[in-house]
Amino acid sequence: MTKCASCHFILDKERKVIQKFKQLSLDCVSCHNNVHGDQFNLNGKTDCGRCHKPESWSAGLFEHNSARFKLEGAHVELECNMCHKVEIANGNEIVRYRTGKLVCIDCHQ
Repeated sequence: MTKCASCHFILDKERKVIQKFKQLSLDCVSCHNNVHGDQFNLNGKTDCGRCHKPESWSAGLFEHNSARFKLEGAHVELECNMCHKVEIANGNEIVRYRTGKLVCIDCHQ
């Protein structure tokens, strides 16, 4: 459980503790590092709830077969990191989920 002070008590420029209860952002990325970079930004906002839930942050809500690239045939057996590679973007490691590879020739000769 997160302590109240981690969000509601902040330091001002003189390093004095001040209480803050209004104007706190409810966007996940206001407190958490966005490990996906800008892949899932929609109109400047990131909707983490499309794949994650606060109770358990594992990506249990994503269903690959509802995405643009359905996992069929031999693709079902592949490890995720065969297509979804780790990259460095703006000095942060991110996993590239939107690969742009949607046709066979993108990966196969």
